Amino acid sequence: MQTVEYTGMPKMRKSPVDVQTWITGGPETLPDPIINPGTSSPIMTKTMVPPNISILELRNLELRMEHESLRNNIRDLQKRLSELEKSQKRLTREITPHTVVIEEISYDEARSRIKKFLSEFKEEIYPDEISHRLGIEFQMVMKIIEELEREGEIDILD
Repeated sequence: MQTVEYTGMPKMRKSPVDVQTWITGGPETLPDPIINPGTSSPIMTKTMVPPNISILELRNLELRMEHESLRNNIRDLQKRLSELEKSQKRLTREITPHTVVIEEISYDEARSRIKKFLSEFKEEIYPDEISHRLGIEFQMVMKIIEELEREGEIDILD
């Protein structure tokens, strides 16, 4: 019997000696089925492997399987990284302190700007955000919003 030394066997097989014996015509010692690394799906059975397959062909198959497994892992990691980057951007926006420039304007001017802003803004918005966006003092915004609600011009949600 020909002796062939082979050392880089993956974990899916028994031992290099068993594979060498099987490849050179010895007893079939490979597990049946051969499992794709990182999964539980079979890639082949002993009956599917030709008895005259060379060690290089077998190693080529192993490397192709490992390559595909690594590609899948990379795809999964890229997807997860993208999700984490989106979360980080959202969280950074939420916790980043903002500099707000407050304009000294009259009550009537502030009321006019707030009414115009709310008529164009069709989503829910909090008073502090109105204050930040328009540069109007928060207390004045609260007073004007309460007044607009009393007059029935806006609805305040709980």
